[in-house]
Amino acid sequence: MKMPMKFRTLALGTILALSSSAIADVTGWLNWRGPNQNGTSNESNLPDTWAPGSGSQLWKYDLNGAGAPVIANGRLFIFGYGQFGDDPAEDVQETLLCLNADTGKKIWEKRFPDYISDVVYNRYGVGSPVIDPETGNVYLQTSNGRCVAFTPDGKPVWEISLIEKLARLTFPNGRTGSPAIFENLVIFHCVTANWGTTGPARDRFYAFDKLSGELVWYSTPGIRPVDSSFSMPVFGQLGGQAVFYVGTGCGNVVCVNART
Repeated sequence: MKMPMKFRTLALGTILALSSSAIADVTGWLNWRGPNQNGTSNESNLPDTWAPGSGSQLWKYDLNGAGAPVIANGRLFIFGYGQFGDDPAEDVQETLLCLNADTGKKIWEKRFPDYISDVVYNRYGVGSPVIDPETGNVYLQTSNGRCVAFTPDGKPVWEISLIEKLARLTFPNGRTGSPAIFENLVIFHCVTANWGTTGPARDRFYAFDKLSGELVWYSTPGIRPVDSSFSMPVFGQLGGQAVFYVGTGCGNVVCVNART
C-alpha cells in the first residue's frame, strides 16, 4: 500500500528526527580506543598527568580483569571477574558492571559463570563492552563466547552462545576483545571449528542484527590461525565501500566488507 506523499514526508521526517535525537543523546567513549578508534580524545581541558592516589583521582573501584571501560551518558561499563562465593575453584564469575562515571557507585551488575572453556583463572575479563550510539544498548562477548546485549538500565535484549551455536573455541589465555557496532549490526570476532565450510578452525566474524540478535552474515578471511586473536575491527572506506581492518590469528591483517 502506498502512503500519500504528505504522509510519507511526515513519516520520514519523524523517523529522521527520532534517529537524530537518539544518536545525539548517546555520547561518550563508546568503544575500545574511543570515538576515533585510535586512543585519542576530542575533549579539552584534560589533565596533563594522572597517577593513582593523586589529586586527579576522583574515585576507585576494585575489579579483577584486563578490560577497558566504555562510557555513555554518565555511566561507565566495564568487564571483569571476581570470586562470588567460598569455593575459589567453582565461584569465579565474569561480570559486566555499570557504574556512575562521576562517583564510581555501582548501578547494576550482570554475572556470567564459566562453563566448557579452558580459560585459566587470571585470564578472565580480557575484553571490553561496546555501546550502540543509536540505542545506548551495551554489547559484550564473555571469555566462553556468550554474546549478550543489555539496555543501558541492564535489561536483557538478547543472548547467543557462540560455543553452542557456532562451535567457538576457547583458549587458556582468555583473549576475547570487544564487539564492534556498524550501522544495524554488531560484529563479533572469534575462532570457530564447526561443520562443512566452517569446519576448519579459522578466525571468523559474525554480524548479528543489533536489535534482534539474528545472524546477518559471517566471514572467514585469512588462513589457519597459529594463535588466538580477538582484535576489534577498525572501520574505514576502500573503493567507495565500507570496510573494516583487523588482525587475525594467522598473523595477517585482513580487510572485510562491513555490510556483507
